[in-house]
Parts: sequence; C-alpha cells; structure tokens
Amino acid sequence: MSVLTLMPAERTKRPDPSSANHSAGDARVAYRADIDGMRAIAVLGVVLFHAKLQFLQGGFVGVDVFFVISGFLIGGTIYREAIKGHFSFARFYAHRARRIAPALIAVSMAVLAGGALILGASEARDASLSTLSALLGVSNIRFWSVNDYFSQDAQYNPMLMTWSLGIEEQFYLLFPFVIIATLKLKRIPVLGVLLAITAISFVLNLVLTENSPNAAFYLLPPRAWELSIGATLAVWQANGNSRLPGRLRTPLSILGMAAILLPMFLYTEAMAFPGWLVAAPVLGATLVIMTQGGLANRWLSTRLPVAIGKFSYSWYLWHWPLIALVYLCSARAPSQEAIFGAVLLSVVFGFLSWRYIETPFRVRRFEDAKTVKRYAAGIAAVVAVSLGLHQISDSPLRLSDHVRRIDADATADKGYPCLVNASAVTPSTLPLCNETKATGPNIAIFGDSHAAALGRTGTALASDRGWGTTVLTKQNCRPLTGVSVYRQKEPDLTRKCSAFLEAATKRLTSDTSIERVILAGLWSSPLQESSPTRYVSTSDATKGLSGIRLLDAGLAALTRRLSQAGKTTILVQDVPSLSLDPVRATLIEAIAARKIIAEVIGGNLEKPGFDSEARQDFALKATFDRLARTPNTSTVDAAAPFCSREGCRFEENGQLLFHDQNHITRYGAKRVFDHARREIWK
Repeated sequence: MSVLTLMPAERTKRPDPSSANHSAGDARVAYRADIDGMRAIAVLGVVLFHAKLQFLQGGFVGVDVFFVISGFLIGGTIYREAIKGHFSFARFYAHRARRIAPALIAVSMAVLAGGALILGASEARDASLSTLSALLGVSNIRFWSVNDYFSQDAQYNPMLMTWSLGIEEQFYLLFPFVIIATLKLKRIPVLGVLLAITAISFVLNLVLTENSPNAAFYLLPPRAWELSIGATLAVWQANGNSRLPGRLRTPLSILGMAAILLPMFLYTEAMAFPGWLVAAPVLGATLVIMTQGGLANRWLSTRLPVAIGKFSYSWYLWHWPLIALVYLCSARAPSQEAIFGAVLLSVVFGFLSWRYIETPFRVRRFEDAKTVKRYAAGIAAVVAVSLGLHQISDSPLRLSDHVRRIDADATADKGYPCLVNASAVTPSTLPLCNETKATGPNIAIFGDSHAAALGRTGTALASDRGWGTTVLTKQNCRPLTGVSVYRQKEPDLTRKCSAFLEAATKRLTSDTSIERVILAGLWSSPLQESSPTRYVSTSDATKGLSGIRLLDAGLAALTRRLSQAGKTTILVQDVPSLSLDPVRATLIEAIAARKIIAEVIGGNLEKPGFDSEARQDFALKATFDRLARTPNTSTVDAAAPFCSREGCRFEENGQLLFHDQNHITRYGAKRVFDHARREIWK
C-alpha cells in the first residue's frame, strides 16, 4: 500500500508550514476533498480484503487507486515547481520525510518490539529484514524475491503492506530527473515523455504478468505506468487544459467509480493480476480525478469519506501488523471475530497515530537539508534496532532450546536444490540430485514438492543400503503422462510442466540402471473446487477426460511406460493435509507471550501436536488400489504413519513432522520410509 499517496493533501486555507517563504508553495495543487474520499474507498477496499470478506475479494485494487492519486498530486507538484524553476531536491525530500517517516518509524519499532517477544528465530529474521527493507525503500524488491502477495506465507509477514512504499520511493527518485532533463532539452514535450513511459510500462506489465507474475506485481518497471498516468493528467491540466465540460462530469465520475468498485467485488486472488485487469481501477481513478464536481466526486467530498481519508495512511500502516499478529497467534485460520477485532483496533491505532505522530511532525521546524539529515539519522537508528533483532534472532537469551529446535526442523528442508522452479523444463543436473551408481542398483524419486520432501531422506537411506539415487522434482508438477496442470495466474505452467514430465520420464525409461521409481505428489489439490490449479489433458489419449478420471488416466499411462521399461513403481498416496500451520501451532505452545495472545483470540489447540481436523485422501483410495493391481506397481499410504481415527500428529517428542500444512520434514520423511520399507526396498 502506498504511503506516499495515503497522506492527505493540504487545504489551501491552511498551507503546509514547510512551504512557507517558498514561491514553490503556489505550485502545490489546491486541496480536493474528493481525493481524500478516494483514499477512503481505496484503503477500505484493501483493509476489508485483508479481513477476508468473501464479497470483497478484489479489494487489493485499492493500491492501484493510490498509485494514480500519487502520480497526480506529487508528480504534478514536481512538474509545476520545475517549470517555474523552483524545484528543490532538499525541499522535496524534506517534505516527504516529514510526511512519511514518523508513522513508519513508529510502526517499525512496534513490529520489532513485538517480534522480539513472540516470534521464532526464522520469523524474527524475516521481520527484521522486512523492516529494514521498508525503511530503505526496497521492500517491494525483497518481497518479490521471497513472497507471493496472495500466498499463505505472506499473511505472516507484519511489514508486507510496505511493498508499495518501495514502488513509490523508487519512482520519485527517478521522476524529478526525468522532468528536469526533459524541460532542459526543450525538444521533447513532457507529455510525450510521460505517455511513452506509461505505454512502455503497461506493455511490460502485460508481458511479465504472463511470464513472471511476482515481478509484474512487485517491481517498479511494470507498475510505473500507474503513477505516470496520474502525473500525465496533472501535467495536461497544468499546461492550461480546462476540466471536462459540466455535462460530462457526472456520467464520467460515476463510470470512474464503477471501474474502481466493481473490481473490488468481482476480482479474486486467483486471477492473473495486474495484467489487463489492473487497467479498470487505474483508468477509473483517473476519470474520478478528472471529473471534479461530478456526482461521485461530490459524494466523496462528504464528511465520512473525507474523515477516513485523512488518517488512511496511518490506518493502513497499523492494520496489517495487527492482522498478521492474529495469524501468527492462531494455529488454524483465525476466526472472523478475531480478524475484525484486529481491524477495529487498527482504526484506533491509526487515528491516534495520525493525531499524535503524523500531524505534529508535519510542522517545518528546521531547514530542509537539516530535516533530511535528522530523519535519515532516525531511520538509521531503527535500522540498527532491526539488525540487532536479526543478530539475536536465535539467541538462547531470547528463545528456549525447544523453540530453536522447532525452527531448525521447519527450515532444514527448505530451498532443496533438486526441486526446480516454475520456469524449468528439465530436471536438475546437480550432482546432489544425481547420485546414481553406474552399475546400479538405483532408485528415482519423481514428482512435485511432495516428492522433493522425500528426496534428502530417501537419498541418505538409499546410500546406507548401497543404492544410488536420482531426484527429478519440479514445483507444482505432478508426475503424470498425457496430463498436466493449469493455473490461471501462470498460464505457461501447463507447457513447462509437460516438457519437464516428458524429459524426466525419458531419462527414467532410458537409464537401465534405475530399477525402482517412487512417484509422489499433491494429487488431490487440483481436484478441489477451491484450488487455483486443475488437471488438463495434453494428449489425444486423455482428451475429453476431467477431474479424477484425468488423474487416473495420467497415472496409469505413466506407470505403464515405466513398467514397459522394466521399472518397479512405488506410488505414494499423499500425506494428510493439515487444517493448521504446524510451525505456528507448535510455537504457540512453546512461546509464553504468544500462547497468551492465542488464548485471548481463541487460536490455540485442544491437544498440542495433534490435528483432529486433518484431511486424508480417501477419495483417491480406489484409484490407488486399482493401480496397485497393475504389473510392477505397488502403493504406499503416506498418511498412515501420522494418522489415526482421531486425527493426525504433526509434532512428537520435540520433533516437527510437518513444516507446513502438507509438506513433511526429514523426520516425517523418515516415518514414511520406515512405514514403506517393504514396498521400497524389497
């Protein structure tokens, strides 16, 4: 969420004291109450989206509305000051610092202090690095490298909301130079340059949404057009172009509001965003800004929207850490009451932050250069605190041995290099993943991340028995023949998964030293109605099939190919799917402060280490039983080592068996291999 645009503009009757004695103060846009009202709509959309309201699943587009407002107000001010020859970098960044830094520093300190009390080691490291990146204006780059904004893991990061601060900080580091350089050249109109930036950035957004969705979402180049379109409108108006004719303002203002509001109700996390979809809220916001005086603008200028808009910056900064706290202290998905409690508390914190932190610090007390230095020093101090938390994240002075062991178990198997990423079309060639013996015997582990969870342990156990191994695994790619998976946000996944499966299968069937093949995957997920992925046919043999019949055909075709090549196939029916996050559930019991909060919000478990609501794949039992009767094929029930009629165990004797809802740790993998030793090593 943008922190630059959430700041309310000044009323003309009460100019910003920082503009005193500067003729550039006249370059600032006159206060518009309707823009504060737009801020209210945007921040309400984002906050209620984070509150998981089912009817407002597209509220995240509020961020895009803020980007347009930012470009119009801040970009327009830069241009007007530049054409008068009054633009000052020191004044501009001092003004920004007074508006942005105080509330951001307060929230950062609260996150770091709270993190020191309730977070495990890896959580504390993540929170400290996220806070550090937010203070340095690069959090979008950090989250691009580690988080999908819509992923389950993202909800545990208390500084996730600062990603758009990075977008804007980076934009306004470059934008003044673009404007000043263009004005000095005089040969190219500023409008032309801004239109070119807008067009290039929009096209880049389309390309990256299809090929690298995380980059399209988080990085400046594909997002810049949303700010530059607002700046383009400001420049167009500053050049003497009048507002729209009165008869057009009301219908266009209503159209603009519809383009903002409808996506909030119609878009979902599963859609390919930003891409083409982002055009609606961006163009809608542009229309509303253009139609000052229209019916929608007059409603936006009423008391309640304006009041919310005024403290929307602070509200946004506080709302997400408090919601993240609820998630961190809830073993299962938190109750709606707990989330709404966090939202209401964030309103209080947001208002108090606006009243007693934001507003007082806006006053210009020092010269601009000194202001920048003082805020830089303040940020540096919080950076030092952040680095300090990172340094003591796993200190025995902060965490017990039990908590440290939990964290070690949870992180030990992450980043497995044999699990190739979404863009790969061939298995890993690293020696670690191909420890086969020239003359055999060798065993292969083939599948998605659930197969990779068996990789390290399987390789070690095979070596103990004198076997070699090869691990062929790819994210979100189940081992099948003639069948792949489709995901709307990754339209190229089907092709890349099919290419990977064919390359891996050919390697297995052509290598005579490989005697046995373990097939493992998250089989049931694409069969669930709520899943963002589904099985799709990629061959004539499976054309016309869907759902479980498609999975059945894909598994049968693959086991047949392997059998014809002389391989024995061990088909692993998947581990249970937990109804909770095992790491958080275990940490709740192990960290006193966290357990207290969990008891208040109802987030703890009746029986530690045990999930009474875990789900097993009973629906696929008939498929696996049928395949077990085919030549050279056996099946293994991977849920059996963990589950009884009462539920499934995810932690025992201080050892974590799962590191998320459906991925096992090395201890969990050892249980599976022990349970299936007859089928695997016979």
